[in-house]
Amino acid sequence: MNTFKIYYNTNGRITGILSNLDNQTNYESNINFDNSIDITSNLTEEEIFFNYHLSNGELVHGLTTDYQAERDTKRIQSLRKTEYPDIGEQLDMLWHAIDTGTLDKTSDFYTVLKSVKDANPKPE
Repeated sequence: MNTFKIYYNTNGRITGILSNLDNQTNYESNINFDNSIDITSNLTEEEIFFNYHLSNGELVHGLTTDYQAERDTKRIQSLRKTEYPDIGEQLDMLWHAIDTGTLDKTSDFYTVLKSVKDANPKPE
């Protein structure tokens, strides 16, 4: 069994987990939180942080709706970031499209970036 101090906001989102209570004062000065609770669990810090929220002072499996939407958006942004051409290549495509007078939806600049967006649509 593991003992944790879990820090969370009023909406139930976990903002921090501390397993070594010796560092509590220093840790608390570096995170934003409204409340905290001490728990003992077989779960790991990572399992709690990424898969749980708090409701009425109880640890609940699943994320709050607003937090899940935010995480989905960040996941898509991260995927897109790795698939976009590097900025130098994007600027080169943009320059060529302007130089040839083809800066429209048929240019490489547009079609390459659009294909990344289409492959990784934002969550609704």
